Amino acid sequence: MSDNIGRVFGAIGALAALWIIVYWWWEPHPRISMDPSAPAAGDAAVVEPRATPAPAPLPPGDTVIAPPATGSKLAVIPPRFRDYTIRKGDTMESIAERELGSRRLADALRSANALMDPEHLKTGRTLRIPLDPTNIQGKPVPAEPAGAPAAPQADAPEYTVKAGDTLSGIAKARYGSTKYKDLIYQANRDRLGSEDDLREGQKLRLPPKPQ
Repeated sequence: MSDNIGRVFGAIGALAALWIIVYWWWEPHPRISMDPSAPAAGDAAVVEPRATPAPAPLPPGDTVIAPPATGSKLAVIPPRFRDYTIRKGDTMESIAERELGSRRLADALRSANALMDPEHLKTGRTLRIPLDPTNIQGKPVPAEPAGAPAAPQADAPEYTVKAGDTLSGIAKARYGSTKYKDLIYQANRDRLGSEDDLREGQKLRLPPKPQ
């Protein structure tokens, strides 16, 4: 009887061992690590962010050019031209000398008339002469800040020049200081050829006194 019981337990043990071997052979299982820092099975792995390397120092003598400030503004002076009718025998150099005062400005004529063959000028065709040879495609200039004083208006108060008047005297009488004579002159550039070009009975604009 004891022999039969022993065979039964031996068979059960063999089946259990076979089942364990088959289970571990076919089913994937996480590896057991003795490293305490390794993440446990089922835990999300923590990825440490990489440190951004510091920029390499510039070689001696090199400089960094900063981008322009976003608040800065530029205004553009548009180019102005007048028409010229090409004559027989004209060249860019001869036209530049006659119309602009120097043969060296022939390149300005070529730039202002890029679609025209500068070596074969046809008589009767129209050529553009720049009023300002340095401004062919528009000249950028800094825009005046918002707080800058406005240019004198056409309806600014006027002063009638009297005999013996000077800009310094008018500035002293109207603004309290002779230093404002240039303010009056700049407001009347279309009327005055120079600061001394005053005529009795002439009308001068008097712009507001700067704050």
